[in-house]
Amino acid sequence: FYGMTGDRRFLRPIPDAIDWLETTKVPPEDSVDGNTHPQFVELGTNKALYAHREGKSMEEGRYWVDYEAGNFPGHYGMQGKIDIEGLRKKYEEMSALNPEEAMERYQKEKNKPTIKTSPEEVQSILNSMIEKGTWIEDLSMPDHTDWKYKPRTEFRGISVRTFAKNLRALAAYLNRE
Repeated sequence: FYGMTGDRRFLRPIPDAIDWLETTKVPPEDSVDGNTHPQFVELGTNKALYAHREGKSMEEGRYWVDYEAGNFPGHYGMQGKIDIEGLRKKYEEMSALNPEEAMERYQKEKNKPTIKTSPEEVQSILNSMIEKGTWIEDLSMPDHTDWKYKPRTEFRGISVRTFAKNLRALAAYLNRE
């Protein structure tokens, strides 16, 4: 918001927030896939809270929360990666700017495409479309009555994720400078 408004009060809480993130890091022995932080933190203690599930169905299954890392439900991430040094660097960069510079930088960056798409990528995206103008792919969906033990249903269809990714790439190509 500093870049949008030029008001330095939006920068003031950031160092404390970054310092707090340092205190909530996952110990290396509890990290899953190199993740750095828990998804949930207990108020007052800053201890990581993790959800777990047991049981084969919605009727027989149960969830609980504790401090133990591991055995996470497959459908919900209990940890994530936060680049604390990257956040510090971004804060220092923004803090070094005067309000006019910050607002000018924001105006330049706000409509800039965040992805770069090459002509070859555009051609590949267009070539992968079907005649009706969309992308069809192999998909699978868990059985809602027993997602853990019943096999996933496999089918061909439109993935909203792929559709959105391809549209963003095409729009970025059209909006390039």
